[in-house]
Amino acid sequence: MVAIHLQDSVQDQGEYLFGLLFSILGLPCRFVAHRRQQQGQRVLINYGKPLSARESEEYLTPEGWLIDIPSYPYLRGVRQRAGKEIPEVSSTVSYKEENIPFYYPYQRFSPSEGRVLLYYEDGSGAVVEKGRTIQFGFDIVASAGYLLNCTEEKLVERRDKIGRFKAQFSPRWEMGLLSQATIDRYVNILREIITCCCRRQGIPLVYKWYWPCGKNFAVYLSHDVDRVYKREFYTIAAKTFWMMKKLFSGRLRAAVSDALRLAKAVLSRQNDYWNFEKWMDLEDRYGAKSTFFFLKGRKVGRYGRRYNLRKLAQVIKTLSQNGWEVGLHGSYYSYNRMDRLRKEREELEDILGRRVRGHRQHYLRFDPEISYSCCQGAGLEYDTTLGYSDRAGYRAGTGFPFRPFDGQRGRPLDLFEIPLVVMDGALDRSGLGWKDGEAANYVIKMVEQTAASHSLISLLWHQSSLDRDDFPGWGQTYEHILKYVKSHNGWASSGEEILKWWRAREQCQYEFNFSQQLNTIVIALKTPYPKELCFKILFPDGQQRLLRCQEGEQRVRNTTVVVSRCE
Repeated sequence: MVAIHLQDSVQDQGEYLFGLLFSILGLPCRFVAHRRQQQGQRVLINYGKPLSARESEEYLTPEGWLIDIPSYPYLRGVRQRAGKEIPEVSSTVSYKEENIPFYYPYQRFSPSEGRVLLYYEDGSGAVVEKGRTIQFGFDIVASAGYLLNCTEEKLVERRDKIGRFKAQFSPRWEMGLLSQATIDRYVNILREIITCCCRRQGIPLVYKWYWPCGKNFAVYLSHDVDRVYKREFYTIAAKTFWMMKKLFSGRLRAAVSDALRLAKAVLSRQNDYWNFEKWMDLEDRYGAKSTFFFLKGRKVGRYGRRYNLRKLAQVIKTLSQNGWEVGLHGSYYSYNRMDRLRKEREELEDILGRRVRGHRQHYLRFDPEISYSCCQGAGLEYDTTLGYSDRAGYRAGTGFPFRPFDGQRGRPLDLFEIPLVVMDGALDRSGLGWKDGEAANYVIKMVEQTAASHSLISLLWHQSSLDRDDFPGWGQTYEHILKYVKSHNGWASSGEEILKWWRAREQCQYEFNFSQQLNTIVIALKTPYPKELCFKILFPDGQQRLLRCQEGEQRVRNTTVVVSRCE
Protein backbone atom coordinates (compact mmCIF):
# COMPACT_ATOMS: atom_id res chain seq x y z
CA MET A 1 0.00 0.00 0.00
CA VAL A 2 1.19 3.49 -0.85
CA ALA A 3 1.07 6.17 1.85
CA ILE A 4 0.37 9.81 0.91
CA HIS A 5 1.40 12.82 2.98
CA LEU A 6 -0.29 16.15 2.19
CA GLN A 7 0.61 19.62 3.39
CA ASP A 8 -2.29 21.55 4.96
CA SER A 9 -2.38 24.03 2.06
CA VAL A 10 -3.31 21.31 -0.45
CA GLN A 11 -5.49 19.12 1.78
CA ASP A 12 -8.96 19.29 0.15
CA GLN A 13 -8.02 19.23 -3.53
CA GLY A 14 -5.05 16.99 -2.75
CA GLU A 15 -7.20 14.26 -1.21
CA TYR A 16 -9.67 14.50 -4.08
CA LEU A 17 -7.04 14.35 -6.83
CA PHE A 18 -4.94 11.59 -5.28
CA GLY A 19 -8.11 9.64 -4.51
CA LEU A 20 -9.19 9.92 -8.13
CA LEU A 21 -5.75 9.09 -9.57
CA PHE A 22 -5.38 6.05 -7.32
CA SER A 23 -8.93 4.96 -8.14
CA ILE A 24 -7.88 4.86 -11.79
CA LEU A 25 -4.59 3.20 -10.88
CA GLY A 26 -6.47 0.51 -8.98
CA LEU A 27 -3.98 0.77 -6.12
CA PRO A 28 -4.77 0.96 -2.40
CA CYS A 29 -3.50 4.08 -0.66
CA ARG A 30 -3.91 5.84 2.66
CA PHE A 31 -3.36 9.40 3.79
CA VAL A 32 -0.96 9.86 6.69
CA ALA A 33 -0.61 12.86 8.98
CA HIS A 34 1.55 12.15 12.02
CA ARG A 35 4.94 10.58 11.45
CA ARG A 36 5.13 8.70 14.73
CA GLN A 37 1.76 7.06 14.11
CA GLN A 38 2.52 6.09 10.50
CA GLN A 39 5.98 4.57 10.57
CA GLY A 40 7.07 1.62 8.47
CA GLN A 41 5.93 2.74 5.00
CA ARG A 42 7.54 1.10 1.98
CA VAL A 43 6.45 3.83 -0.47
CA LEU A 44 5.54 7.36 0.64
CA ILE A 45 4.32 10.15 -1.66
CA ASN A 46 4.81 13.62 -0.24
CA TYR A 47 2.86 16.42 -1.90
CA GLY A 48 3.58 20.00 -0.92
CA LYS A 49 6.71 21.30 0.74
CA PRO A 50 9.56 18.79 0.23
CA LEU A 51 10.41 16.61 3.21
CA SER A 52 13.93 16.55 4.54
CA ALA A 53 15.80 13.25 4.64
CA ARG A 54 15.34 13.11 8.40
CA GLU A 55 11.59 13.75 8.17
CA SER A 56 11.08 11.09 5.51
CA GLU A 57 12.99 8.50 7.54
CA GLU A 58 10.43 8.88 10.32
CA TYR A 59 7.77 7.57 7.93
CA LEU A 60 9.68 4.92 6.01
CA THR A 61 11.13 1.50 6.65
CA PRO A 62 14.93 1.31 6.35
CA GLU A 63 14.44 0.16 2.73
CA GLY A 64 11.45 2.44 1.99
CA TRP A 65 11.31 5.00 -0.80
CA LEU A 66 10.04 8.57 -0.96
CA ILE A 67 8.33 10.14 -3.99
CA ASP A 68 8.48 13.92 -3.59
CA ILE A 69 6.05 15.97 -5.71
CA PRO A 70 6.21 19.76 -5.32
CA SER A 71 3.00 21.78 -5.14
CA TYR A 72 2.63 25.31 -6.43
CA PRO A 73 0.08 27.98 -5.49
CA TYR A 74 -2.97 27.93 -7.70
CA LEU A 75 -2.51 29.91 -10.95
CA ARG A 76 1.11 30.84 -10.43
CA GLY A 77 3.02 31.43 -13.62
CA VAL A 78 0.35 33.03 -15.76
CA ARG A 79 0.73 34.94 -18.96
CA GLN A 80 -1.42 37.44 -20.80
CA ARG A 81 -3.52 36.42 -23.76
CA ALA A 82 -6.21 38.65 -25.26
CA GLY A 83 -6.44 40.60 -22.03
CA LYS A 84 -7.11 37.51 -19.89
CA GLU A 85 -4.82 35.59 -17.58
CA ILE A 86 -4.48 32.03 -18.85
CA PRO A 87 -2.23 29.41 -17.23
CA GLU A 88 0.10 28.35 -19.96
CA VAL A 89 1.45 24.89 -20.66
CA SER A 90 4.80 25.30 -18.93
CA SER A 91 6.58 22.56 -20.85
CA THR A 92 6.21 18.92 -21.82
CA VAL A 93 7.68 15.68 -20.53
CA SER A 94 8.95 13.07 -22.98
CA TYR A 95 7.21 9.79 -22.23
CA LYS A 96 6.98 6.80 -24.56
CA GLU A 97 7.56 8.86 -27.71
CA GLU A 98 4.91 11.40 -26.68
CA ASN A 99 5.19 14.92 -25.30
CA ILE A 100 3.00 15.15 -22.20
CA PRO A 101 2.09 18.73 -21.20
CA PHE A 102 1.86 20.09 -17.69
CA TYR A 103 1.01 23.42 -16.07
CA TYR A 104 2.53 25.79 -13.51
CA PRO A 105 6.21 26.56 -12.77
CA TYR A 106 8.76 23.77 -12.73
CA GLN A 107 12.41 23.12 -12.01
CA ARG A 108 15.04 21.42 -14.11
CA PHE A 109 17.48 18.82 -12.83
CA SER A 110 21.00 18.20 -14.06
CA PRO A 111 22.57 14.72 -14.16
CA SER A 112 24.68 15.69 -11.13
CA GLU A 113 21.48 15.95 -9.06
CA GLY A 114 20.54 12.32 -9.58
CA ARG A 115 19.73 9.63 -12.11
CA VAL A 116 17.27 11.12 -14.61
CA LEU A 117 14.11 9.02 -15.08
CA LEU A 118 12.09 11.45 -17.23
CA TYR A 119 13.21 14.35 -19.40
CA TYR A 120 11.66 17.65 -20.41
CA GLU A 121 11.37 18.51 -24.09
CA ASP A 122 14.63 20.51 -23.89
CA GLY A 123 16.56 17.47 -22.63
CA SER A 124 16.87 18.58 -19.00
CA GLY A 125 15.79 16.33 -16.13
CA ALA A 126 12.12 16.31 -15.10
CA VAL A 127 12.16 13.43 -12.59
CA VAL A 128 15.32 12.22 -10.86
CA GLU A 129 16.28 9.40 -8.53
CA LYS A 130 18.73 10.18 -5.75
CA GLY A 131 19.35 7.88 -2.85
CA ARG A 132 15.98 6.47 -1.83
CA THR A 133 14.07 9.49 -3.15
CA ILE A 134 12.42 10.14 -6.50
CA GLN A 135 11.97 13.87 -7.02
CA PHE A 136 9.48 15.44 -9.44
CA GLY A 137 10.37 18.79 -10.93
CA PHE A 138 6.80 19.60 -11.98
CA ASP A 139 3.40 19.53 -10.29
CA ILE A 140 1.67 16.56 -11.89
CA VAL A 141 -1.18 16.71 -9.34
CA ALA A 142 -2.18 20.36 -9.85
CA SER A 143 -1.90 19.82 -13.60
CA ALA A 144 -4.43 16.99 -13.33
CA GLY A 145 -6.69 19.27 -11.30
CA TYR A 146 -6.43 22.03 -13.89
CA LEU A 147 -7.75 19.67 -16.56
CA LEU A 148 -10.39 17.85 -14.50
CA ASN A 149 -11.85 21.09 -13.19
CA CYS A 150 -12.04 22.60 -16.71
CA THR A 151 -10.11 25.59 -15.40
CA GLU A 152 -9.52 27.08 -18.82
CA GLU A 153 -13.29 27.40 -19.30
CA LYS A 154 -13.51 29.56 -16.18
CA LEU A 155 -10.85 31.88 -17.57
CA VAL A 156 -11.78 32.02 -21.25
CA GLU A 157 -15.07 33.91 -21.64
CA ARG A 158 -15.57 33.12 -25.31
CA ARG A 159 -18.64 30.99 -26.17
CA ASP A 160 -20.56 30.24 -29.36
CA LYS A 161 -24.02 31.67 -30.09
CA ILE A 162 -25.80 29.04 -27.99
CA GLY A 163 -23.42 29.28 -25.04
CA ARG A 164 -21.07 26.35 -25.68
CA PHE A 165 -17.34 26.23 -25.02
CA LYS A 166 -16.01 24.91 -28.31
CA ALA A 167 -12.71 23.17 -28.95
CA GLN A 168 -11.37 26.08 -30.97
CA PHE A 169 -11.67 28.34 -27.89
CA SER A 170 -9.26 26.17 -25.89
CA PRO A 171 -5.56 27.09 -25.71
CA ARG A 172 -4.89 23.34 -25.96
CA TRP A 173 -6.50 23.26 -29.40
CA GLU A 174 -3.95 25.75 -30.70
CA MET A 175 -1.19 23.42 -29.48
CA GLY A 176 -2.72 20.24 -30.92
CA LEU A 177 -3.24 18.69 -27.47
CA LEU A 178 -7.00 18.03 -27.42
CA SER A 179 -6.69 14.53 -28.87
CA GLN A 180 -4.38 13.44 -26.04
CA ALA A 181 -5.82 12.01 -22.82
CA THR A 182 -3.21 13.79 -20.72
CA ILE A 183 -4.42 12.63 -17.29
CA ASP A 184 -4.37 9.02 -18.47
CA ARG A 185 -0.67 9.56 -19.27
CA TYR A 186 -0.14 11.05 -15.80
CA VAL A 187 -1.62 7.86 -14.33
CA ASN A 188 0.83 5.72 -16.29
CA ILE A 189 3.76 7.91 -15.22
CA LEU A 190 2.76 7.58 -11.55
CA ARG A 191 2.46 3.82 -11.89
CA GLU A 192 5.92 3.55 -13.42
CA ILE A 193 7.45 5.67 -10.65
CA ILE A 194 5.73 3.61 -7.92
CA THR A 195 6.80 0.41 -9.69
CA CYS A 196 10.38 1.71 -9.74
CA CYS A 197 10.26 2.18 -5.96
CA CYS A 198 8.99 -1.37 -5.50
CA ARG A 199 11.60 -2.89 -7.78
CA ARG A 200 14.40 -1.14 -5.90
CA GLN A 201 13.15 -2.99 -2.81
CA GLY A 202 12.73 -6.30 -4.62
CA ILE A 203 8.96 -6.42 -4.09
CA PRO A 204 6.11 -6.80 -6.61
CA LEU A 205 3.29 -4.34 -7.22
CA VAL A 206 -0.30 -5.62 -7.35
CA TYR A 207 -3.18 -3.52 -8.68
CA LYS A 208 -6.76 -4.00 -9.87
CA TRP A 209 -7.05 -4.35 -13.61
CA TYR A 210 -9.15 -1.73 -15.33
CA TRP A 211 -11.84 -3.74 -17.08
CA PRO A 212 -13.79 -6.97 -16.50
CA CYS A 213 -12.32 -10.34 -17.45
CA GLY A 214 -9.00 -8.74 -18.43
CA LYS A 215 -10.41 -6.70 -21.31
CA ASN A 216 -7.69 -4.44 -22.69
CA PHE A 217 -9.75 -1.23 -22.95
CA ALA A 218 -13.35 -0.04 -23.06
CA VAL A 219 -15.54 1.85 -25.52
CA TYR A 220 -18.75 3.54 -24.45
CA LEU A 221 -21.20 3.48 -27.37
CA SER A 222 -24.15 5.87 -27.47
CA HIS A 223 -26.76 7.33 -29.80
CA ASP A 224 -28.59 10.62 -29.37
CA VAL A 225 -32.14 10.27 -30.68
CA ASP A 226 -32.65 13.76 -32.10
CA ARG A 227 -34.78 12.79 -35.10
CA VAL A 228 -36.72 9.69 -36.06
CA TYR A 229 -38.78 11.03 -39.01
CA LYS A 230 -37.00 12.12 -42.15
CA ARG A 231 -39.99 14.14 -43.38
CA GLU A 232 -40.44 16.07 -40.14
CA PHE A 233 -41.06 19.82 -40.72
CA TYR A 234 -37.95 21.30 -39.11
CA THR A 235 -35.73 18.68 -40.76
CA ILE A 236 -37.10 19.54 -44.21
CA ALA A 237 -36.86 23.27 -43.45
CA ALA A 238 -33.22 22.97 -42.40
CA LYS A 239 -32.32 20.95 -45.51
CA THR A 240 -34.05 23.55 -47.70
CA PHE A 241 -32.15 26.38 -46.01
CA TRP A 242 -28.74 24.77 -46.57
CA MET A 243 -29.63 23.88 -50.15
CA MET A 244 -30.55 27.50 -50.92
CA LYS A 245 -27.44 28.78 -49.18
CA LYS A 246 -25.27 26.60 -51.43
CA LEU A 247 -27.22 27.70 -54.48
CA PHE A 248 -26.79 31.43 -53.80
CA SER A 249 -23.11 30.99 -52.98
CA GLY A 250 -22.48 29.50 -56.43
CA ARG A 251 -22.06 25.87 -55.33
CA LEU A 252 -24.46 24.63 -58.00
CA ARG A 253 -23.43 20.97 -58.03
CA ALA A 254 -23.75 20.67 -54.24
CA ALA A 255 -27.13 22.44 -54.32
CA VAL A 256 -28.45 20.09 -57.01
CA SER A 257 -27.27 17.08 -55.03
CA ASP A 258 -29.04 18.38 -51.92
CA ALA A 259 -32.19 19.06 -53.94
CA LEU A 260 -32.28 15.48 -55.23
CA ARG A 261 -31.86 14.06 -51.72
CA LEU A 262 -34.54 16.41 -50.43
CA ALA A 263 -36.98 15.34 -53.14
CA LYS A 264 -36.28 11.69 -52.36
CA ALA A 265 -36.94 12.29 -48.66
CA VAL A 266 -40.24 14.07 -49.33
CA LEU A 267 -41.56 11.64 -51.95
CA SER A 268 -40.31 8.35 -50.54
CA ARG A 269 -42.47 6.28 -48.20
CA GLN A 270 -39.36 4.83 -46.60
CA ASN A 271 -38.18 6.46 -43.37
CA ASP A 272 -34.39 6.10 -43.29
CA TYR A 273 -34.12 7.87 -39.94
CA TRP A 274 -35.78 4.99 -38.09
CA ASN A 275 -32.79 2.77 -37.35
CA PHE A 276 -33.28 1.26 -33.90
CA GLU A 277 -33.42 -2.34 -35.11
CA LYS A 278 -30.44 -1.77 -37.42
CA TRP A 279 -28.32 -0.46 -34.54
CA MET A 280 -29.27 -3.41 -32.36
CA ASP A 281 -28.48 -5.93 -35.10
CA LEU A 282 -25.16 -4.26 -35.94
CA GLU A 283 -23.94 -4.06 -32.36
CA ASP A 284 -25.19 -7.53 -31.50
CA ARG A 285 -23.02 -9.00 -34.29
CA TYR A 286 -19.95 -7.73 -32.46
CA GLY A 287 -21.09 -8.52 -28.92
CA ALA A 288 -21.65 -4.84 -28.10
CA LYS A 289 -24.33 -2.84 -26.34
CA SER A 290 -25.02 0.91 -26.31
CA THR A 291 -27.10 3.71 -24.81
CA PHE A 292 -29.92 5.54 -26.60
CA PHE A 293 -30.67 9.05 -25.30
CA PHE A 294 -34.28 10.19 -25.84
CA LEU A 295 -35.53 13.79 -25.76
CA LYS A 296 -38.29 15.19 -23.60
CA GLY A 297 -39.19 18.83 -23.08
CA ARG A 298 -40.73 21.32 -25.51
CA LYS A 299 -41.64 20.12 -28.99
CA VAL A 300 -41.85 23.53 -30.69
CA GLY A 301 -39.05 25.70 -32.03
CA ARG A 302 -35.74 25.08 -33.72
CA TYR A 303 -34.18 23.46 -30.65
CA GLY A 304 -37.21 21.45 -29.52
CA ARG A 305 -37.77 17.72 -29.77
CA ARG A 306 -38.94 16.26 -33.08
CA TYR A 307 -41.16 13.40 -31.89
CA ASN A 308 -43.78 12.38 -29.35
CA LEU A 309 -41.98 10.18 -26.84
CA ARG A 310 -45.10 8.22 -25.91
CA LYS A 311 -45.45 7.11 -29.52
CA LEU A 312 -41.97 5.59 -29.16
CA ALA A 313 -42.90 3.72 -25.97
CA GLN A 314 -42.73 0.29 -27.60
CA VAL A 315 -39.29 0.75 -29.14
CA ILE A 316 -38.01 2.24 -25.86
CA LYS A 317 -39.18 -0.82 -23.93
CA THR A 318 -37.81 -3.19 -26.59
CA LEU A 319 -34.37 -1.60 -26.35
CA SER A 320 -34.35 -1.89 -22.56
CA GLN A 321 -35.68 -5.45 -22.47
CA ASN A 322 -32.93 -6.60 -24.84
CA GLY A 323 -30.07 -5.13 -22.82
CA TRP A 324 -29.63 -1.70 -24.39
CA GLU A 325 -29.73 1.31 -22.09
CA VAL A 326 -32.29 4.09 -22.35
CA GLY A 327 -31.01 7.45 -21.12
CA LEU A 328 -32.29 11.01 -20.95
CA HIS A 329 -31.34 13.51 -23.64
CA GLY A 330 -31.83 16.67 -21.60
CA SER A 331 -33.73 19.33 -23.53
CA TYR A 332 -32.12 22.49 -24.84
CA TYR A 333 -33.27 24.65 -21.92
CA SER A 334 -32.58 22.17 -19.11
CA TYR A 335 -28.78 22.25 -18.83
CA ASN A 336 -28.99 24.78 -15.97
CA ARG A 337 -32.49 23.94 -14.69
CA MET A 338 -32.52 21.15 -12.12
CA ASP A 339 -36.31 21.18 -11.74
CA ARG A 340 -36.88 20.88 -15.48
CA LEU A 341 -34.29 18.11 -15.80
CA ARG A 342 -35.86 16.15 -12.94
CA LYS A 343 -39.29 16.43 -14.54
CA GLU A 344 -37.95 15.14 -17.87
CA ARG A 345 -36.27 12.20 -16.13
CA GLU A 346 -39.48 11.30 -14.31
CA GLU A 347 -41.53 11.49 -17.53
CA LEU A 348 -39.10 9.19 -19.33
CA GLU A 349 -39.09 6.76 -16.40
CA ASP A 350 -42.88 6.69 -16.50
CA ILE A 351 -42.72 5.47 -20.11
CA LEU A 352 -39.77 3.13 -19.60
CA GLY A 353 -41.01 1.58 -16.38
CA ARG A 354 -37.59 1.59 -14.71
CA ARG A 355 -34.95 3.97 -13.41
CA VAL A 356 -33.12 6.28 -15.85
CA ARG A 357 -29.48 6.64 -14.81
CA GLY A 358 -27.65 8.31 -17.69
CA HIS A 359 -27.90 11.73 -19.28
CA ARG A 360 -26.54 13.81 -22.14
CA GLN A 361 -27.58 17.37 -22.94
CA HIS A 362 -29.13 18.27 -26.30
CA TYR A 363 -26.68 20.24 -28.48
CA LEU A 364 -24.02 19.44 -25.84
CA ARG A 365 -24.96 22.56 -23.89
CA PHE A 366 -23.06 22.22 -20.64
CA ASP A 367 -21.57 24.52 -18.03
CA PRO A 368 -19.38 22.55 -15.56
CA GLU A 369 -19.99 25.22 -12.92
CA ILE A 370 -23.77 24.57 -12.97
CA SER A 371 -24.69 21.48 -14.96
CA TYR A 372 -23.01 18.85 -12.76
CA SER A 373 -25.01 19.86 -9.68
CA CYS A 374 -28.20 20.09 -11.78
CA CYS A 375 -27.73 16.51 -12.96
CA GLN A 376 -27.12 15.24 -9.44
CA GLY A 377 -30.05 17.20 -8.04
CA ALA A 378 -32.28 15.81 -10.79
CA GLY A 379 -31.61 12.27 -9.55
CA LEU A 380 -29.27 11.17 -12.34
CA GLU A 381 -26.31 8.89 -11.67
CA TYR A 382 -24.04 9.91 -14.52
CA ASP A 383 -23.64 12.50 -17.24
CA THR A 384 -21.81 12.16 -20.53
CA THR A 385 -22.08 15.62 -22.07
CA LEU A 386 -18.54 16.87 -21.39
CA GLY A 387 -17.15 16.95 -24.91
CA TYR A 388 -16.84 19.22 -27.92
CA SER A 389 -19.39 19.89 -30.64
CA ASP A 390 -16.80 20.93 -33.24
CA ARG A 391 -13.86 18.54 -32.71
CA ALA A 392 -13.02 15.20 -31.17
CA GLY A 393 -11.06 15.60 -27.98
CA TYR A 394 -10.65 15.20 -24.23
CA ARG A 395 -12.31 18.22 -22.66
CA ALA A 396 -11.34 17.13 -19.13
CA GLY A 397 -8.05 15.50 -20.14
CA THR A 398 -9.24 11.94 -19.50
CA GLY A 399 -11.51 9.24 -20.87
CA PHE A 400 -12.01 7.51 -17.49
CA PRO A 401 -15.18 8.03 -15.43
CA PHE A 402 -14.70 10.49 -12.57
CA ARG A 403 -16.65 12.31 -9.87
CA PRO A 404 -16.45 16.10 -10.40
CA PHE A 405 -15.28 18.19 -7.47
CA ASP A 406 -17.85 20.41 -5.76
CA GLY A 407 -15.88 23.52 -4.86
CA GLN A 408 -18.66 24.95 -2.69
CA ARG A 409 -18.85 21.88 -0.47
CA GLY A 410 -15.18 20.96 -0.71
CA ARG A 411 -15.79 17.36 -1.76
CA PRO A 412 -16.60 15.33 -4.88
CA LEU A 413 -20.16 14.90 -6.09
CA ASP A 414 -21.90 11.53 -6.09
CA LEU A 415 -22.53 12.02 -9.82
CA PHE A 416 -20.11 10.44 -12.31
CA GLU A 417 -18.98 12.08 -15.51
CA ILE A 418 -18.09 9.85 -18.47
CA PRO A 419 -16.43 12.35 -20.83
CA LEU A 420 -17.58 12.40 -24.43
CA VAL A 421 -14.59 12.12 -26.76
CA VAL A 422 -15.85 11.58 -30.32
CA MET A 423 -19.14 12.70 -31.89
CA ASP A 424 -20.01 11.91 -35.50
CA GLY A 425 -21.07 15.48 -36.25
CA ALA A 426 -17.85 16.90 -34.79
CA LEU A 427 -15.82 14.74 -37.16
CA ASP A 428 -17.94 15.97 -40.04
CA ARG A 429 -17.37 19.61 -39.05
CA SER A 430 -13.63 19.07 -38.69
CA GLY A 431 -13.33 18.51 -42.45
CA LEU A 432 -12.34 14.83 -42.29
CA GLY A 433 -13.67 12.85 -45.22
CA TRP A 434 -16.03 9.96 -44.58
CA LYS A 435 -16.03 8.34 -48.00
CA ASP A 436 -12.25 8.32 -48.33
CA GLY A 437 -11.79 6.79 -44.87
CA GLU A 438 -10.05 9.74 -43.19
CA ALA A 439 -12.66 9.94 -40.44
CA ALA A 440 -12.47 6.20 -39.78
CA ASN A 441 -8.67 6.27 -39.61
CA TYR A 442 -8.75 9.22 -37.23
CA VAL A 443 -11.15 7.50 -34.83
CA ILE A 444 -9.24 4.21 -35.00
CA LYS A 445 -6.06 6.09 -34.09
CA MET A 446 -7.80 7.52 -31.02
CA VAL A 447 -9.08 4.05 -30.10
CA GLU A 448 -5.51 2.73 -30.46
CA GLN A 449 -4.32 5.39 -28.01
CA THR A 450 -7.10 4.32 -25.66
CA ALA A 451 -5.97 0.70 -25.89
CA ALA A 452 -2.36 1.71 -25.17
CA SER A 453 -3.48 3.42 -21.93
CA HIS A 454 -6.08 0.70 -21.15
CA SER A 455 -8.53 3.58 -20.89
CA LEU A 456 -12.10 4.35 -21.96
CA ILE A 457 -13.26 6.27 -25.01
CA SER A 458 -16.83 7.51 -25.40
CA LEU A 459 -18.34 7.59 -28.90
CA LEU A 460 -21.58 9.24 -30.04
CA TRP A 461 -23.23 8.28 -33.32
CA HIS A 462 -26.69 9.79 -33.80
CA GLN A 463 -29.55 7.34 -34.26
CA SER A 464 -30.31 8.75 -37.71
CA SER A 465 -26.73 8.47 -38.99
CA LEU A 466 -27.26 5.06 -40.64
CA ASP A 467 -29.10 6.88 -43.44
CA ARG A 468 -26.60 6.53 -46.30
CA ASP A 469 -28.06 9.41 -48.32
CA ASP A 470 -27.68 12.07 -45.64
CA PHE A 471 -24.70 10.56 -43.82
CA PRO A 472 -22.63 8.61 -46.36
CA GLY A 473 -19.85 6.59 -44.75
CA TRP A 474 -20.88 7.19 -41.14
CA GLY A 475 -22.37 3.73 -40.63
CA GLN A 476 -19.39 2.01 -42.26
CA THR A 477 -17.01 3.90 -39.98
CA TYR A 478 -18.97 2.78 -36.93
CA GLU A 479 -18.83 -0.86 -38.00
CA HIS A 480 -15.10 -0.53 -38.66
CA ILE A 481 -14.68 0.64 -35.06
CA LEU A 482 -16.70 -2.32 -33.74
CA LYS A 483 -14.51 -4.73 -35.70
CA TYR A 484 -11.37 -3.16 -34.26
CA VAL A 485 -12.67 -3.30 -30.69
CA LYS A 486 -13.64 -6.95 -30.93
CA SER A 487 -10.38 -8.03 -32.58
CA HIS A 488 -8.23 -6.20 -30.01
CA ASN A 489 -9.86 -7.53 -26.83
CA GLY A 490 -11.85 -4.38 -26.14
CA TRP A 491 -15.13 -4.06 -24.30
CA ALA A 492 -17.90 -2.09 -26.05
CA SER A 493 -20.91 -1.43 -23.86
CA SER A 494 -23.50 1.02 -22.55
CA GLY A 495 -22.84 3.72 -19.99
CA GLU A 496 -24.96 1.92 -17.42
CA GLU A 497 -22.87 -1.26 -17.65
CA ILE A 498 -19.57 0.61 -17.69
CA LEU A 499 -20.52 2.65 -14.64
CA LYS A 500 -21.79 -0.46 -12.83
CA TRP A 501 -18.41 -2.09 -13.39
CA TRP A 502 -16.42 1.01 -12.47
CA ARG A 503 -18.27 1.40 -9.18
CA ALA A 504 -17.82 -2.27 -8.29
CA ARG A 505 -14.10 -2.04 -9.08
CA GLU A 506 -13.74 1.16 -7.08
CA GLN A 507 -15.58 -0.24 -4.06
CA CYS A 508 -13.46 -3.40 -3.96
CA GLN A 509 -10.83 -2.74 -1.27
CA TYR A 510 -7.82 -4.92 -0.72
CA GLU A 511 -4.32 -5.02 0.69
CA PHE A 512 -1.35 -7.00 -0.52
CA ASN A 513 1.79 -8.15 1.23
CA PHE A 514 4.90 -9.90 -0.01
CA SER A 515 7.11 -12.27 1.93
CA GLN A 516 10.55 -12.42 0.34
CA GLN A 517 11.51 -15.32 2.57
CA LEU A 518 8.52 -17.43 1.49
CA ASN A 519 8.28 -15.87 -2.01
CA THR A 520 4.56 -15.42 -1.41
CA ILE A 521 2.11 -12.66 -2.32
CA VAL A 522 -0.98 -12.42 -0.12
CA ILE A 523 -3.93 -10.44 -1.53
CA ALA A 524 -6.40 -9.78 1.28
CA LEU A 525 -9.87 -8.78 0.04
CA LYS A 526 -11.53 -6.45 2.56
CA THR A 527 -14.85 -5.99 0.72
CA PRO A 528 -17.00 -7.94 -1.76
CA TYR A 529 -15.56 -8.07 -5.27
CA PRO A 530 -17.03 -8.56 -8.76
CA LYS A 531 -16.41 -12.03 -10.17
CA GLU A 532 -14.92 -10.53 -13.35
CA LEU A 533 -12.17 -8.71 -11.40
CA CYS A 534 -8.54 -9.34 -12.31
CA PHE A 535 -5.29 -8.29 -10.67
CA LYS A 536 -2.13 -7.26 -12.49
CA ILE A 537 1.14 -8.33 -10.84
CA LEU A 538 4.31 -6.45 -11.75
CA PHE A 539 7.32 -8.49 -10.64
CA PRO A 540 10.65 -6.92 -9.63
CA ASP A 541 12.41 -8.44 -12.67
CA GLY A 542 10.08 -6.61 -15.06
CA GLN A 543 7.80 -9.55 -15.84
CA GLN A 544 4.05 -9.15 -15.37
CA ARG A 545 1.00 -11.37 -15.16
CA LEU A 546 -2.75 -10.85 -15.24
CA LEU A 547 -4.47 -12.92 -12.56
CA ARG A 548 -8.20 -13.68 -12.28
CA CYS A 549 -9.45 -12.90 -8.78
CA GLN A 550 -10.23 -16.31 -7.29
CA GLU A 551 -10.01 -17.14 -3.62
CA GLY A 552 -7.37 -19.72 -2.86
CA GLU A 553 -3.74 -20.43 -3.69
CA GLN A 554 -2.21 -20.13 -7.17
CA ARG A 555 1.27 -20.54 -8.57
CA VAL A 556 2.47 -17.66 -10.77
CA ARG A 557 6.08 -17.63 -12.08
CA ASN A 558 7.43 -19.67 -9.15
CA THR A 559 5.65 -17.32 -6.75
CA THR A 560 2.79 -18.41 -4.54
CA VAL A 561 -0.20 -16.06 -4.73
CA VAL A 562 -2.83 -16.39 -2.02
CA VAL A 563 -6.17 -14.59 -2.45
CA SER A 564 -8.31 -14.55 0.67
CA ARG A 565 -11.17 -12.65 2.27
CA CYS A 566 -10.26 -10.46 5.20
CA GLU A 567 -13.32 -10.19 7.45
